[in-house]
Amino acid sequence: VSLLLLLAGVAGAWQVYQAQRGVTELLGADVASIRAAEELELQVREIRNEVNQYLLSDDAAHLDTALELCRGTDTWRQQALALANTHDERQFMAAVNRGLDRFTARLEEETHDDGPQRKAELEKLRSDVLTGEVLVNARKYLDFNEQQLESSNRENQRAANRMALALTLLGTCGAAA
Repeated sequence: VSLLLLLAGVAGAWQVYQAQRGVTELLGADVASIRAAEELELQVREIRNEVNQYLLSDDAAHLDTALELCRGTDTWRQQALALANTHDERQFMAAVNRGLDRFTARLEEETHDDGPQRKAELEKLRSDVLTGEVLVNARKYLDFNEQQLESSNRENQRAANRMALALTLLGTCGAAA
C-alpha cells in the first residue's frame, strides 16, 4: 500500500509539473505578444502624433521624424509576427504590415513633394491608413492576445485546483492507509 501511494504521489507530482510547465510557457508567450503589440501600437501613435504636429506647424522635421519612427517599427512588427501562432493573429499582423508599408511609402512620397495638396493627402493618409487600418488591426491583435492571456490564466487556475484536490486525496489516502 505504501509503495502504491508513493507511486501515485510521484505520478501526480510529475503530472502537475508538466501541466505547470505548459501553462507557464503559454503565459510567457502571451505576455511577449502583448508587449510587442503594445510597443507597436505606441510607435504607431507616435507616428500619428508627428504627422499631426506637421499638419499644425508645417515643420517638415516632423515628417522626417515620422519616417524614422516608421522604420523603427520593424523590430516590434517582426516580433509580433513571430509570436503570432493563430490564424487571427497572423491576419491582424498582415494587415498592420500592409498598412504600415503603404503608409511609409506614401509618406516618403509626400515628404519629397511640396505641392499644395500635401496637407490634404497627409490628413487622408493619417486617418484612412494609419488610424483606420494600422491602429485598428494593432488593437485587435492586442485585444486577442489579452484574451489569450486570460484564457491561459484560467487554465492555470484549473490546474492549481486539480493539484490541490489530488494532494488532498493523496494525503487523506496516506493517512487512512
